[in-house]
Amino acid sequence: SDLVIIFLITNFLFIRHYKFNRFAFEIIIFNSSLFLPLFLYKSRAALIAVVFYLLYEIINLKSKIKYKTSRNLLLIIVLSFNLVFSTIVSQKYVITEYIGFEEVESAFIDLYKSRNANQMGDGIPFFFFDKGSNGPKRLYSRDGNLNWRMQIWQDVWHDLKKTNQNVLFGYGYKDKIPAMNIEERQGIDLKNENVHNNFVNIFARGGLLQVSLFISFYYFVITTYKSRYGNYDILIYILPILFVSFFDAAMENAHFPLLYYFFLGRLHIKEY
Repeated sequence: SDLVIIFLITNFLFIRHYKFNRFAFEIIIFNSSLFLPLFLYKSRAALIAVVFYLLYEIINLKSKIKYKTSRNLLLIIVLSFNLVFSTIVSQKYVITEYIGFEEVESAFIDLYKSRNANQMGDGIPFFFFDKGSNGPKRLYSRDGNLNWRMQIWQDVWHDLKKTNQNVLFGYGYKDKIPAMNIEERQGIDLKNENVHNNFVNIFARGGLLQVSLFISFYYFVITTYKSRYGNYDILIYILPILFVSFFDAAMENAHFPLLYYFFLGRLHIKEY
């Protein structure tokens, strides 16, 4: 997540400083070829967010650059080298922490097989619903990492629904969110209390009241930006960051939201 926000801000400023010329196009492609393998290796959410941003920028740049065969050939060679180099470095030197997602994945695949033995013709779907002996129907995934998060989010929702007051006002910020009191969700050091979803965290802490305040804030930011500059370019900064924070605890640390909101404010008072 930290790499994503630095990548977005740096490229956003650089491209708009050079007003969509050929050099700006080459810089964004060059940077992307170095970082995409790393994003792929470390975080699929980060990869999707960055690809979404890149597609938008490349579409904008496409009609405003001049092509030369020799220069394009050199660019392709450099990009190929960067992709190979970055892939090797990412796989060899970037270490991922193991927290048992493979066991989680295996457990829920076994659950699906036991409950749907007569429906296995096409294999196990990426998402599936299952209703246990106690409680409502739940959504599962055969991806262990994603499934771990989804079970937390659903527990937050079901816990809040038990009282109308919690749905409206949330749990507050004094104590840990109840869904995170389960030991296997607290990490190796048993100190993790993040639900790995900024929106679920907002809802759990402040209920529907706080969710409505955040929606109102973004509505104000986007509409006033549109009225001031006549476009919605600010969304290409907001949406990838919010997407990443949908699967991570980035917004709950100290530096990530500081960078995010500072640059959001700069964008709002100045169109680059």
